[in-house]
Amino acid sequence: MALKPIRALFMTLLLTTSMFFGVTGTAEAHDQMPCHWEVVGDRSYCDNHVTQPGDPVSDQCFGPHNGEYAKYTAEFNDGSLNIGYIQLLYNGKDACRTVAAVIVMNGGIPAGSNCYVKVERTSDGQAYRVGASPNGAAFTASLYDADVESYAWGYCKWGSNGPAYTAQTGRWLT
Repeated sequence: MALKPIRALFMTLLLTTSMFFGVTGTAEAHDQMPCHWEVVGDRSYCDNHVTQPGDPVSDQCFGPHNGEYAKYTAEFNDGSLNIGYIQLLYNGKDACRTVAAVIVMNGGIPAGSNCYVKVERTSDGQAYRVGASPNGAAFTASLYDADVESYAWGYCKWGSNGPAYTAQTGRWLT
C-alpha cells in the first residue's frame, strides 16, 4: 500500500520533467523526418536553416550531394547582356522537402551594384534573401516547402548608374 503514493509521486515527477524538457512521444518520428511543420503552411524547424557541420538536419538535408537540385532557372538578361542568373533549388528527399535560392553572377560585379535573390513561400509570405557574391554563388537560407508553393525572385541594379534587372523563377508546388 505504501508504494502507491511513491509510484504516483514518481509518475508526476517524470511527467513534469518531460514537459519541462520538451520530451514527447513523437521524438522518434522527428528523428526520421527532420523537417516538419510546426504550424502547417506557416512555420517549420527547417525554415531559415543554414548548414552547420554535425547538425543532423544539415547532414540529411543541406549541403553538397544531399539531393538538392535546381527546379527553375531565370536569367538577368536584357536580350543583349546576360549578367547572371537565379535558381530555385529543391531538396526532394522525403525527410527534407525544402527550397532555397541561389544567385550566380557572370564575372565581376561593378562598384555600386545592388544584386540579390530571395526565396519565398506563398502560403505565408515567409522569405529569405541574400546578396550576390562577386566571387561565386550565394545561397539563401532554406524554407520548408511540403505541400505549399515557393519561388525565387532576383533583382540587380548593375553599377551605380546602370540598368536594373529582375528575374523570377517558376513556382514550385511539392
